[in-house]
Amino acid sequence: MLPTTRRTPRLAGLALVAVTAMAVTGCGVLEDGSTAATYNGNRVTTDQVQDAVKDIAKAEPNANFDAQTAAIFLALRPRLNQMATSYGVGVSRDQAARTLGLSGATGAGIDTVQANLAFGALNENAGGKVALAKLLQTADIDLNPRYGAWKKGGQPGPAANNWLKKPAAPAAAPPAS
Repeated sequence: MLPTTRRTPRLAGLALVAVTAMAVTGCGVLEDGSTAATYNGNRVTTDQVQDAVKDIAKAEPNANFDAQTAAIFLALRPRLNQMATSYGVGVSRDQAARTLGLSGATGAGIDTVQANLAFGALNENAGGKVALAKLLQTADIDLNPRYGAWKKGGQPGPAANNWLKKPAAPAAAPPAS
């Protein structure tokens, strides 16, 4: 089990490792703008992502924790928790809340930290590290383009510059006579 003391600097370091290890270069587009990501039946909303980023920024202002990372952690959280538990390094929501150390933290903030801690615990466990690598190679996360893109086995990719559809150009006015 992980220590129950507050470890936000470690949280920030793990987030950077996770972003480097985890994400994305181009994938499906979600139709529902309120959905940030989906993975294996787990839907993450844009509100959850925003809440998580706000909580982590309050707890650790220098963490440089972005919305893309939050969306990915929230999407993978059920699987990461399941894997961590199976390798004997499970992380409870109580541990995550203590690590976050923020009074009034949102469920999304706690869930993101829990996924982050599970990721780190798996990465420090020999068998867990292999399983984690396999997950990252095979996970098919549908990520809203505003948060970047996900391609199995890829790296985090930036959000598309123009992820919103451009309006149709107005019809040209007839020439004046």
